[in-house]
Amino acid sequence: MVLKNIFYFTIMWIILAFLLFMCVSVNGDSKELFEGDLCDAGAGQQAFCLHIQECMGAVAAAKNGTPYTICTYRGKDPIVCCLDALLKFTPIAVERSDYQDQDGCIVSTKRTGLQIGQKALEKCLKYQQNTCPCKTDGSGISFEDIIAHGQNAEQNEFSNMALLGYGDNITTAQWSCGGSVISERYILTAGHCISGREIGDVKFIALGILARTDLKKDVVYRVERIIRHPEYKPPVKYHDIALLKTDRDISFSLAIKPACLEVDNIQREGHEATAIGWGTLGDGDDTANTLQKTKLYQFPHQECSDRYRPTRLLRNGINQTIQMCYGHKTRPTDTCQGDSGGPLLISNKFRCLHSIVGVTSFGSACGHTGIPGVYIKLVPYLPWIESVVWP
Repeated sequence: MVLKNIFYFTIMWIILAFLLFMCVSVNGDSKELFEGDLCDAGAGQQAFCLHIQECMGAVAAAKNGTPYTICTYRGKDPIVCCLDALLKFTPIAVERSDYQDQDGCIVSTKRTGLQIGQKALEKCLKYQQNTCPCKTDGSGISFEDIIAHGQNAEQNEFSNMALLGYGDNITTAQWSCGGSVISERYILTAGHCISGREIGDVKFIALGILARTDLKKDVVYRVERIIRHPEYKPPVKYHDIALLKTDRDISFSLAIKPACLEVDNIQREGHEATAIGWGTLGDGDDTANTLQKTKLYQFPHQECSDRYRPTRLLRNGINQTIQMCYGHKTRPTDTCQGDSGGPLLISNKFRCLHSIVGVTSFGSACGHTGIPGVYIKLVPYLPWIESVVWP
């Protein structure tokens, strides 16, 4: 009797497994998908086929019993269509044919292989040629010495910087988070900057200013559309990234220029970057009137994880695929309240425009030596950004 029950139980599981396999095959729209392939995540969004353990959204869906799309299987493990964009490859293949002309401009950008990041790079080159000189004789941006305990930025030094306003009209608006111009119509910022419990949704974007007192109506754009990353679930800290569409084309000038998006997925531990913002100058201090800049260094992942352990809003601790820590080990300098959404910048390859490597997200304290802040990595979100900004 026992053997008979075991036999029927085994047959039942074989049938269920077969039905599941058939459902997965149909779900792929009759196209065989493999790990790393682009896939249709629905609602017009493209994603990537990743191992389920690399896709936090699918892991959460599995725990909650929510449906998710399966591309194929690796043994018994599902490869899922993942909106997280947790990429483990370099977006642009290493084979390239860049060279400089006599003015130091990039002439050719041919690439082979995977083309994620190609649109962003092409736009970077276009903006560079149209908005600033390509000469490498000092006419580009200088990162010599580079916000708590930071320094005043110089006029037109960070022409991509945006200040976000909240409220019903410009006159009484509350100006808080930062952002970055990345195209003629889009600003990159943090997901938690799109709205606040007391101040409401972001409504205004001020560009081309160095100080808060420079605010004038002719440099302010209205927010036409707010696009937060589909995996951002506030107040949880993961996928804290968003895009804002302006109500009209941004007029580029010496004071207003887009930043490039970093497309090379390389490890930057110990490398320096520059954070900017109009946030408070320290815990409990007033916000800065003049844009501040500070030089920070990437902390090793283990030190980052030790500082930010799992909590209710960070259930799995720091996710090194999409988050990173930057700070300073010998100076009390850091981003602070009000700097959220601002860019983490590195010097562009040909020093004409800045390149964004991260977005200011959160921290446990600001302006304290050896305590880093957390930034959202840009590269994993390139597919999503490109699909929205340059479809």
